[in-house]
Amino acid sequence: GLLIGECHQTYMVPEAEAEDDCDGPLTAELIDLGGLNLESPEKGSYTITYEAVDAAGNGTQQPFTVQILDTIPPVISQCALSRTLSLTPVAGQVSFPMPDFESRMILISDACDPVVALTVEQSCPPGTPVTLDAAELPAEHWFDITVSDTSANATVCQARVTVVDATAPVITLNGVTPSNVQYPDTCANLT
Repeated sequence: GLLIGECHQTYMVPEAEAEDDCDGPLTAELIDLGGLNLESPEKGSYTITYEAVDAAGNGTQQPFTVQILDTIPPVISQCALSRTLSLTPVAGQVSFPMPDFESRMILISDACDPVVALTVEQSCPPGTPVTLDAAELPAEHWFDITVSDTSANATVCQARVTVVDATAPVITLNGVTPSNVQYPDTCANLT
């Protein structure tokens, strides 16, 4: 038979019993865990073996398969920090490559896999060209960051990039035309 457990969660081995023609019901003893760590089992398949012996010393062994799975998604304890881009519009638009948020201060963990085995992806991949009309600034762009483990469990959080106009305003004087003013050659001529 197949028994199921969750990785890194204490596995409780079920009790087993046997039936004997002469002795009736017998308790079956667990004699081999097949490498299964009951306190913190790793993902994988294990064969555990039970044995029952009757009063006459006749014994039998029965193996069972224990499948330790990972069904719990990774934990995102801090999503990527928001980022603000100050850009200068060109021809009424701003263009930029999407920043890399996959490695930007995201704190993740998983019950079964080490952090280095987790996959982090953003819905708008790093380097993707983005173009916005300058009239829409400031603009917020939200996107998903997905963290997946090696068992295809996934968790999603949202991050934000804000784009602001970095161009300073230009001041002009209304109704005044520039003119040339001539000064005397020396300061002595000033009155």
